[in-house]
Amino acid sequence: MKKLLVILIAALALAGCGEKPRSEATPVPAPDPEATADLPASPVDPVAVLSGKPLPHALAQGVSFSFPYHFLARKIVEVAPGRYQDRLTIEFLDNDVETVTEQLIGDMAKSGFRVSKNDLAEDGRRLLVFSKKGFGGVRINVAPIGARKLRHAEADGTVYMVWPSDGLDAAGPPAGG
Repeated sequence: MKKLLVILIAALALAGCGEKPRSEATPVPAPDPEATADLPASPVDPVAVLSGKPLPHALAQGVSFSFPYHFLARKIVEVAPGRYQDRLTIEFLDNDVETVTEQLIGDMAKSGFRVSKNDLAEDGRRLLVFSKKGFGGVRINVAPIGARKLRHAEADGTVYMVWPSDGLDAAGPPAGG
């Protein structure tokens, strides 16, 4: 009986992992202002609703994202003896490179960073560099989906960020470092 139950649970879990088709945008009619006048404002954050997997730890200097995303990886790497970099990769959802770039510039500015480089590469990537006195530089690469297969069904591209680190994060010292 226990074996049958375990097999049934495993089969259900695998069935739920199947890839869902990419949803198509469907126009939603605007609500009738008179019908909704007495309802309280919705506290739902549209970024939270559309986002995939959240970040496991807060970003440096209080930076947060105002666009929907799906977390892929974060790694702290020792680039020279005693010098570390924090490297983050996320997928942006239901967006394009230009819109995400504009939102990143605003998000970084809210935490005191100034954009010092904003270049468009031939392949459609945006290459950004930010600086903040006393912190150092942050490099960001915003790339369209291109021919790559991304993990989240609603992903339209990736954001790769690199910034200075003290070599520690909330989970402890970096692996292999």
